[in-house]
Amino acid sequence: DVKGQERLVAANVFLRDVVRGAQGGMSYPFSTFSRLELNASGVHYQSDVLFRGYDVETFEPVEIDQRNDGFSYMQPEIALVFDNALSGWTGPIYGRRYRVQLSRTFGDLRFTEALLDFRNYANWKQKIVLATRLVGLSRFGGEANRFALYWGGPYFIRGYDYNSFEPISGECRASRLYADTVSISRCPVRDQLVGSSALFLNTEVR
Repeated sequence: DVKGQERLVAANVFLRDVVRGAQGGMSYPFSTFSRLELNASGVHYQSDVLFRGYDVETFEPVEIDQRNDGFSYMQPEIALVFDNALSGWTGPIYGRRYRVQLSRTFGDLRFTEALLDFRNYANWKQKIVLATRLVGLSRFGGEANRFALYWGGPYFIRGYDYNSFEPISGECRASRLYADTVSISRCPVRDQLVGSSALFLNTEVR
């Protein structure tokens, strides 16, 4: 419907997401290795539907932008950080790191986020490193489920990349176990790694 008149058009439909954000922060050092961080970020999200095509009868171009309601929010956070790790060619080789963080959003979306990231690097004869990482992250309240994460991949649980599961594989099509499950990624097994909260432990010998 263009200018109150119905027209037959051939058009492509595009979805456009525009995310604008700004971030600032400051830190107060307690010592060489520990500090207190205060950060704040603001985000505005806008989603549009674009129609690009032509009128079937007159061949006039058709360009229609349909703007949907967006949302905005602010997220202040406070974090206690410690880091005395020494780095080598392959990354940290000795020391310890941790980050304890708490944040809260205000605006159109409201949720609370708590993070614990603890890492320890034990060195043996300057040849072998035992790297241990404990991560706990939880988003709760309000719209927390709208910000679910995939917990596989190199930054979280290694060995479970998003492409590690084929939707047509027997693992994803285990009908007996997941017959009544509605999958959000076409693979109920992979869905187990999607959520707003997680707690896991990594141990690696490097």
